[in-house]
Amino acid sequence: MLMILGIVLFVVGLLITVGLHELGHLLPAKKFGVKVPKYFIGFGPTLWSVHRGGTEYGIKAIPLGGFVQLAGMLAPARAGARVVKADGTLTIAEQARRDSAAELEAGEEDSAFWRLPARKKLVVMCGGPFVNAALAVVLTVGVMCGIGSGVYGTTVAYVQQCITGANTCSAEQYSPAVRAGLLPRDRIVAWGDRSVNTWEQVQAAIANGGTDPVAVQVVRPAAVKNQTTAAQPAAERAARASAEGGSVGVAGGSDTQSSIVTLTVSPVLAERPLVRGGVVVKDSHGTVRTELTPYVGISPQLELRKQPLGVAITQVAKLAVGTIQIVAVLPVKLWDTAARLFSGAPRDPNSVVGIVGVAGIAGTITSAQAPGYDFAQRAADFLMLMASLNMSLFVFNLIPLLPLDGGHILGALIEGVRRQWARWRGWPDTGAFDTARLLPLSYAVIVFFIAMTILLVVADVVNPL
Repeated sequence: MLMILGIVLFVVGLLITVGLHELGHLLPAKKFGVKVPKYFIGFGPTLWSVHRGGTEYGIKAIPLGGFVQLAGMLAPARAGARVVKADGTLTIAEQARRDSAAELEAGEEDSAFWRLPARKKLVVMCGGPFVNAALAVVLTVGVMCGIGSGVYGTTVAYVQQCITGANTCSAEQYSPAVRAGLLPRDRIVAWGDRSVNTWEQVQAAIANGGTDPVAVQVVRPAAVKNQTTAAQPAAERAARASAEGGSVGVAGGSDTQSSIVTLTVSPVLAERPLVRGGVVVKDSHGTVRTELTPYVGISPQLELRKQPLGVAITQVAKLAVGTIQIVAVLPVKLWDTAARLFSGAPRDPNSVVGIVGVAGIAGTITSAQAPGYDFAQRAADFLMLMASLNMSLFVFNLIPLLPLDGGHILGALIEGVRRQWARWRGWPDTGAFDTARLLPLSYAVIVFFIAMTILLVVADVVNPL
């Protein structure tokens, strides 16, 4: 049920995102006097609609997008343009021009989109993508400054039972953490003679301390201290017995409050992945390199910490750059996804995902069970997922190809430059940019997008990340 809840929330968020994107086109278009016959969320059969101010607003059955219809998008053919093919039929471009003109009734010719000056066309066509950009900024800043971003704190999330990595083992193979009596939800406040406030400080203290026994001070919640041990594994019961032999101080002198517990940890040397700058190091063959390093057997809990505005803005910039980098290599990523799909190879973790994959991520956020993964962290992760979606829509829609907004933006820019140059040189007005001539390319782009959508849906179902 929780998985389904996440998917439903994602679909609702997607529809809100699409609706706001299309409003970004509709509102300036109406402001500039353009006729807007339709504004719909979804595709396919109409479920509900209402007419207001000359526009039909409604919801369609397939909740995978939306559209706003701007009447008269295509300008008439320029003088001398070829409008008829050798067999006497209209060219694709000319047929599209006439269909566009037919969207206007007699007397409404001045309400055609193509009649707008270039600067107003830019405002209308940029409106949608920039709404997505604004949503990405608002969501990212709101999460990081209002809820907080996930960082690894000093609270223990998981204690590894055995040095070997197994969940059961003999007493001789218990991890140093188990032997010392460390428990999930313990908050480490000091390692040896050093106070620690971040997980990086804990890691550094372990790495620099070698295998010598060290005193570790933790704050243990009352719920952990008082819970029964009868159903706990033998290793965990041993940990509790060790903890009871340590030095304990109860804050406030009450069993319902946290205790300060001092434990003795004796790390052991173990083969661990070599990490540099937070990245696992691999050799030329792709094999993870390892090294002997002091090992305790604890993992940190992810915590939410509010960030300053500057950090949040930096995160927005990173999100934008990362999205641009993915879009720049999109054909390569799609080819790799297709190759792995048909070969049966595992999906690349850095692969692109489709709408099904993103919905699956949303479902995982609401259904995942992990220590400390509470409502606030789920909300933060879900909102950041929506921020990423909006940033992707912003960048993707700026690709200068029809039928994307970027194709119309490019046409308006070319039109504006040509007209301004003609004015400077004293030449006649060059007129509106003939977008219809690009329709054959537009159809090719549509076919590519359909193929991409089908590929990603199949890959997300058959070979998910």
